[in-house]
Amino acid sequence: MIAVIADDLTGAAEIGGIALRYNLTVEVVSDLQFAKKADVVVVNANTRSLAEEQARAIIKTTFTALRKLNPQLIFKKIDSVLRGHVLAEIEEQMLALGMRKALILAANPSLGRTIKNGEYWIEGKLIHETGFAHDPEYPAKSASVKDLLRVTSSVFPVHIQQHENDFAAIGITIGDIEILEDFNHWLKHTHHDVALAGSSAFFNALLAQRFTNLSVNRKERLMLKSPIIYVCGSKFDKSINLVKQAQQQEVVSYMPAALAHDVKNQDSLLMQWQQEIIQILQSKAKVIIAVNTLEQEQEAKPEIIKSYMAEVLNLVLQEVKVKELVIEGGATASAILDKLKINRLLMVQEIAQGLTRSMAKDQKINITLKPGSYTWTKNIWKF
Repeated sequence: MIAVIADDLTGAAEIGGIALRYNLTVEVVSDLQFAKKADVVVVNANTRSLAEEQARAIIKTTFTALRKLNPQLIFKKIDSVLRGHVLAEIEEQMLALGMRKALILAANPSLGRTIKNGEYWIEGKLIHETGFAHDPEYPAKSASVKDLLRVTSSVFPVHIQQHENDFAAIGITIGDIEILEDFNHWLKHTHHDVALAGSSAFFNALLAQRFTNLSVNRKERLMLKSPIIYVCGSKFDKSINLVKQAQQQEVVSYMPAALAHDVKNQDSLLMQWQQEIIQILQSKAKVIIAVNTLEQEQEAKPEIIKSYMAEVLNLVLQEVKVKELVIEGGATASAILDKLKINRLLMVQEIAQGLTRSMAKDQKINITLKPGSYTWTKNIWKF
């Protein structure tokens, strides 16, 4: 068994999609207790939006339990642009596994995300000069990897280095990655006594080192079944603009602006929203649920938005049988699956990088997931 711990749901699903490339069976679970039997088990620890101490506790418990299962490979999936409690979680991973060395390869050149001389670049721009500077939870105020990791104090020393340098005997090494081939140079340091963490590109390099039998069905045709609900829980600029364009087709249902502050009328507002969504579904067979921040007098906090989205979706599904959920944003997706009591997903298809389709077998619904900062593909976003 290969075991992966991810800090959000879309990252977990992205890892699952990569494992499918190598003819491996994959399940994504909210906790190890829900795992059944698969070549790759991905645990969505869902720690990115938690307080650091909560995140540490969950990671410690998960890796301690995982160690008893003795997987052939353990990998910690982190956000490729270092959002979340990356350093704290790696420390807990090392302590739980009894390791003194760790290797973090966070970048993903295939997405234009690179680390050069300890600085993070996005498609040729320093990260703090991109939209990631406005992330609601982890705004990038600097391109320095140490700043992004919020390195102040650490149980282990932290090293930023290139693959040509000697690997540190003790501590956490964050490696420069400028091109995909750089991963191959770092693979020589991925011994059993090194805790491994990083992006989906790093995980792919690890699998490519171990497996050569690529799936023949990687490019199978995508067949989404109606009715479909799209949930856009991201503040990614491209997605916001796509939703605005789709509004012309009368398929968008925005969260009522009053929900951001009107607690007294919460139930009636949710019911109104539910009915609007159902009406669009009945007439169009598809609907987009989103947030129009421009119409809000005061912007709702991310945790409130994802909570309301999960609640209204639950209300809609009580009235309408939906065959497909297409969800953008890991925190939003986790809130929805928690509300729907979906604890286990069987990975079915990698549609594109980071865009995956899975099945919630018990609930008989297909779920397509995408990280907020990734781009929709035309075969999914059809409006």
